[in-house]
Amino acid sequence: MTEHQAPHCLQCQKAPKETPQSQYCSLKCKLLANKHVDGECWIWQRRATADGYGIVDHRGKTGLVHRVAFENFVGPIPEGMLVCHHCDRPAYWNPKHLFVGSSADNYKDMVRKGRDARGERGFHTKLNEQIVLAIRADDSKSNAEWATELNVTAPAIHAIRIRRSWRHVV
Repeated sequence: MTEHQAPHCLQCQKAPKETPQSQYCSLKCKLLANKHVDGECWIWQRRATADGYGIVDHRGKTGLVHRVAFENFVGPIPEGMLVCHHCDRPAYWNPKHLFVGSSADNYKDMVRKGRDARGERGFHTKLNEQIVLAIRADDSKSNAEWATELNVTAPAIHAIRIRRSWRHVV
């Protein structure tokens, strides 16, 4: 036996099924061996994407851990569907915390949980809630005056005043 051969699966101690060099008898065991448990959450302990999603290699293919886990512990993912996280943490992959949904379902879930980029969380935001409240409270300045002062457009000020934008600020 060479130094690369594992006589038994590192997770369940069964003999590896795939190759003598395999450290695990199955993809399930590979997943389970590389998790950190935090309460009910399972956190991937290996390689990840720049966005924090776990990556697993198996049989020469690379997959996202939450998708691979769903397929191996729950069942097939319908074509064109996403595997979404109830806990909203990309590295977390407990199959009980995952669900299948469309892009629209995932977006609605994000908005419902308040994780959408609105208001001050917006990428190019120049204003904040305090300024928005001041704009709405002060009728003495025109949209153009506010726009010049705040380095935004007059239509942006108009949208704030009629509550087309910054609706969440009351």
